[in-house]
Amino acid sequence: MSGTIQAQQHYRLTRSLLTVDSEVITTYGIEGNAVSFPDVSTDKEKVLEMIERLNREQLEESQFMYFIQDELDR
Repeated sequence: MSGTIQAQQHYRLTRSLLTVDSEVITTYGIEGNAVSFPDVSTDKEKVLEMIERLNREQLEESQFMYFIQDELDR
């Protein structure tokens, strides 16, 4: 049997600390194997939902930025 097995993308949560007007804010981002989008949101649950969907749908990394932008525009 021949065929190509495509590796599943595994997107992960990232966390950053930003200082805005002397206040420290935690932001969450998403990274993949070769892409990264830091500071997506301060809402950890929203970012985790996005990561779950990215992994479930096995979105190609070439579509990653479009997905993030669409989600943030909602």
